[in-house]
Amino acid sequence: MPYNFDELIERHTSNSIKWNQYPADVLPLWVADMDFRTPQPILDSLQTMLQQGVVGYEFLQRRTQEVVAARMDHLYSWQVDPDWIVATPGVVSGFNIAARAVCSP
Repeated sequence: MPYNFDELIERHTSNSIKWNQYPADVLPLWVADMDFRTPQPILDSLQTMLQQGVVGYEFLQRRTQEVVAARMDHLYSWQVDPDWIVATPGVVSGFNIAARAVCSP
């Protein structure tokens, strides 16, 4: 699936906190706010969900855990038990949870 990572997307006019909170001479390098166009398969999946007319919280599906674990094995040779895969509300929350799990105060 081809992606165009060279496409420049103007975000100053998109109500973006990342691009409108700081002075023009600051280059914000945020963890989870990418400046790439969303891939079409994700847009298609979101559109399907929106057509149902109900948007809410979902439980993590077993199939998702299995796919993530298989991907870790395929890409990095990491044997990850699917039960270790948990959902977080965002990247920074995930970092916080991980730090609390393995670090002491």
